[in-house]
Amino acid sequence: KKLYQYRYPSTTSRTPRPLIQFHRFKANEFRLILLFAAPIFKSYLKPKIYKNYLLLVFAFHLAEFRSLRSTDIDDIRFLLDSFLYEYPSLYTNRHNQQVIHSIDHVVQSVQDYGQLSNYSTFNFESLLGMLRATVHSTKCHAKEIANTMNLLRLAVRNTLLEDFSNELKTMLEQIQRKKRVAATGKPTIQTQHHSIKLRMKQTVNETLYKDIQEIFRYDDIQLYQIVSIGTTRFTTRDFAKAKKNDDSCVLYRFNKSSHIGFIEHIVRVNQKIFFKIKKVTIKENLTCTYGNRKFQCRNISMGSYNNDENVFFIKPEDIIEKLVHYQEAANSFYFFRFPTLCESS
Repeated sequence: KKLYQYRYPSTTSRTPRPLIQFHRFKANEFRLILLFAAPIFKSYLKPKIYKNYLLLVFAFHLAEFRSLRSTDIDDIRFLLDSFLYEYPSLYTNRHNQQVIHSIDHVVQSVQDYGQLSNYSTFNFESLLGMLRATVHSTKCHAKEIANTMNLLRLAVRNTLLEDFSNELKTMLEQIQRKKRVAATGKPTIQTQHHSIKLRMKQTVNETLYKDIQEIFRYDDIQLYQIVSIGTTRFTTRDFAKAKKNDDSCVLYRFNKSSHIGFIEHIVRVNQKIFFKIKKVTIKENLTCTYGNRKFQCRNISMGSYNNDENVFFIKPEDIIEKLVHYQEAANSFYFFRFPTLCESS
């Protein structure tokens, strides 16, 4: 039940089902459990097994990370060697099978070819699925797939032209995505690079509305709960509370540094969009200690927010990416950043 309380962005492919259905899990569901479930498993696993499990989690966060450092290779090797050394004594030789042995080759692959997403089959299989969906004939399948690939190539090339319609470009991007942002008949605000579509006006108390008017020194303020910028959707936290997915938790830039926060309001001011952000205070990152070495996972953080703390506004271009989060208590959260965004994430 706790794992099912994780809030994933709507763009996440195959969010994990309840753990009782693990025998039906697809590869990406296992991947997300491996990367993000550590805070939950801590309460259920024996200390020795949990500590060994963390070695694997930290190693794969590093192996998938989008910007590998030279020191990361040595850390991955140490973490995986330690995991494999302890594995037989914890799980017995009966479970020490070929799939466990294959982990021993991960560090060499990362050293030779870079992060795992460079040669993962996730993206390859997604493309195959898209091509397969275009085949409708009972014969000449190869010819039909070749024609589809040629049409896609021409479409992508045309989208790079300066005079190409932004709306049509957005539609083509949506066609090629598994997770689509539904088209809407709402007014569209054109920006330099993307179309912006606003949905569901938000009602707030008069005092708050006047405060926002004073901040922007503008009377015609409109508040919304959903905005789609190109093919990326953002929502307010209030809207996302009752939904399965949550597009309100974001990593953003402010004063030349990155922070985590929740979108409270989406504000339109004179044809421009702003996000009212509730800032989160990060206490620490998830850590793992083995022997005399201590590791920090850059992608898993613990934090909270103060309801009395001042909020502020940012522009859409200040947002770096959306995050996964889990609310452990009333004002205690875990925040998870995807190691890479070029895969099913």
